[in-house]
Amino acid sequence: MKKKLLLLSMLSLLSVASVCLAAGLYGGSSSSGLPTRVYVSVTGIDATVTGTTTLYTVPTGKTFYPTTVMIECTSWTAGQTFTASFGGNSATYDDFIDSQTFEFGAINTFLRDSPVNAVVTQAAADVFSISIEDNTTGVLVISVKVYGYLE
Repeated sequence: MKKKLLLLSMLSLLSVASVCLAAGLYGGSSSSGLPTRVYVSVTGIDATVTGTTTLYTVPTGKTFYPTTVMIECTSWTAGQTFTASFGGNSATYDDFIDSQTFEFGAINTFLRDSPVNAVVTQAAADVFSISIEDNTTGVLVISVKVYGYLE
């Protein structure tokens, strides 16, 4: 009986942690000294318009280690593509992912991208952004989710 209660308690804690992470609730430093997880979601980005959209600003006194970006197609006309970069270097925003072309096969689908064999850090006050560099006409609205860690 004790094992079942312990297992149920652990599952409840994991569920609460998952909900907090999915809701973007994070912050503070970990009492265990481990990095703090970061999850940020920005919705309603029109990928048919070139330009830069801020995804995350690194808090004072912290370093951000981005690990993955996930792009969701929320509105779409068939055959739409766009080229984008992600990063915190304000000249081109390409120090995390440089000039990748993305194409969706349907609405409500996801694409995930991460750099290979690279550790990118963003210093305090850096602005981690998406820079849409090239696009097609039509409809293509995306949401971008950024995952990473703060230390």
